[in-house]
Amino acid sequence: MSGHEKNQAGRNNCTCAARLDRIEALILHLIGAAQPSPRHLVTAIADATDGQWFLAGEVWRMAKAEATAAAATGGTEPELAAALRAEGVTSAHGLGRFLAAREGETFQRGGTERGGTRWLAVSDSQTADPIQKRALSCHDESSKHWKNT
Repeated sequence: MSGHEKNQAGRNNCTCAARLDRIEALILHLIGAAQPSPRHLVTAIADATDGQWFLAGEVWRMAKAEATAAAATGGTEPELAAALRAEGVTSAHGLGRFLAAREGETFQRGGTERGGTRWLAVSDSQTADPIQKRALSCHDESSKHWKNT
């Protein structure tokens, strides 16, 4: 191996080592950080929408407007904007994906329109499976029957 080739190989090793260091640091940053609970964002969205149907873009614009107003007045970051940031949601599209991932769990999908899909934040009692709800009500009825006999 010539001197030039040795020099080139050494430079490649440094470049690879530096890349590896950056990749490892990024992985530690992503994995090592405590993962936020999506419950905080779910609660913030439910509070912001107040039981009304909404589009992800509407919630996103509301959060950005509140954050801009707070920054302009020197106030603290609003709860919704903080929850979006903590969850890593960086766009209305990302918020839509967050909602879709929790469909049936905490959000109900409505109709689709030009602006996107309508969503509704639902409580735990609204998200229970209808068959399970029926089984629970039958169980309650049967337990009353058995107690009375």
